[in-house]
Amino acid sequence: MVIIGPRGLKRIISSLLIIAGEISFDIEFIEADGGETFNFNGYTIKPVLGDHRINVFAYRVDIKRRGKFDVKKAEANNVPKTIWSKLQKEGETILNGIKYTSEMVLGNERKGISVTYCTDTRPKYEIVDLARKSDLFVCEGMYGDDEKLPKAIEYKHMLFSEAANMAHLAEVSELWLTHFSPSILDPAEYSSFASEIFENTVIGTDRMTKTICFDKAT
Repeated sequence: MVIIGPRGLKRIISSLLIIAGEISFDIEFIEADGGETFNFNGYTIKPVLGDHRINVFAYRVDIKRRGKFDVKKAEANNVPKTIWSKLQKEGETILNGIKYTSEMVLGNERKGISVTYCTDTRPKYEIVDLARKSDLFVCEGMYGDDEKLPKAIEYKHMLFSEAANMAHLAEVSELWLTHFSPSILDPAEYSSFASEIFENTVIGTDRMTKTICFDKAT
């Protein structure tokens, strides 16, 4: 398992593991400052610092999608037909001492899938930029009523309306609100505070799931 977090992450998790005892898998800790980009098994992960009483991150995860196979490009680059299929799946291959790459047979990269997640923070333009054009934006909505703004500012959290405004500015496809105050018995009662700003807002619930597919039109 790889865990990416702010400075001090390893010390905190290692302390918790003393209490928890042994675990059956290894953990790799990556302590970041925010703004870096990490690539793992086809996933691109970018953390950005939030605005809370301790250091916290918002995260964006992108799944990139290769371009379509381009016959004319492959022929123009004199790529043998016997390796066309292989280059669509692999980055490069060598045939008769000549190196061929996927860029020689594929078109421009197509739109992938992106999800942005943030809790425990006040609104930040850096998070808006992070979430830009995301398919799904999972964001904290600690307080539903706008009258709770002084509390949100004091405890470094967000209102439903503030989360919705960030979703609107970032032009995301869908917003899920989560991380509600225990004082809110039914978060759905306050949904209009968000939906009036960003229509495609969903009130998050336990074990909620969603399947996001690549755009077949591209």
